[in-house]
Amino acid sequence: MYIAYAILALILVLVVLFTLKNIFSNAATLKRTLMAVGAFLVVALICYFLATGVETPLKEGEVLSAGDSKLIGAGLYMFYALAIIAIGSMLFSGIKKMIK
Repeated sequence: MYIAYAILALILVLVVLFTLKNIFSNAATLKRTLMAVGAFLVVALICYFLATGVETPLKEGEVLSAGDSKLIGAGLYMFYALAIIAIGSMLFSGIKKMIK
C-alpha cells in the first residue's frame, strides 16, 4: 500500500515540475498563467470581503468562530461567482459560434 502512495507522490511531483518547466520556458504562457492566477485571486478577495463573519452556535454546543464563518461564506460566494463566470463564458462562446 505504501508503494502506491510513493508512486502517486512521485507522479504528482513530476507533473508539477514539468508543468512549471513548460510555463517558465515560454513568455506568452507565463503571461497568460499569471493573468489567470491574478484574476482568480481578485475574485477570491472580492468574495472574502463580501462575506460576513458571524459567530454561530452549532448542534454540539460549540460555537463556530466569526473567522471560520467568514471563510465558509467566502467559499460559497467564490463557488457562485465561478459558476456564473463559467456558465456565462459557455453561453458567450455558444452565441458567438451561432453568429458566425
